[in-house]
Amino acid sequence: MCTLSGLTVFDFQQKDWKNESSTGYSSEGYGVFGESTFVPLFGKSGLLLVLGGDSPPNQTFFYEQGAALVDMSNITVYDIYTHQWYHQTATGDIPQGRSEFCMVGAQGLDNSSYEL
Repeated sequence: MCTLSGLTVFDFQQKDWKNESSTGYSSEGYGVFGESTFVPLFGKSGLLLVLGGDSPPNQTFFYEQGAALVDMSNITVYDIYTHQWYHQTATGDIPQGRSEFCMVGAQGLDNSSYEL
């Protein structure tokens, strides 16, 4: 498997692919096998939340040769409007690092929260 550098984005209006910078996602800018969800409630264009997965040191990635699992207490936030990456630390009962899992998001009834 070869890991792409950047965040691959498809613009449905322009019918065009783009590669946004992933500098700020992780120390190397690479991530695979994590999960993400779109949160429309916050920011001018919504946010993308990313959890878990693996953060390889370079583009050549062989999962079978060991994993550098991302700590599940690290919630990575991508602001779609500003193209900026942020990190939020979760607290409480944090699960162990994992990859290739399922994640869903649900908007609160009063639009003030978003549950993962």
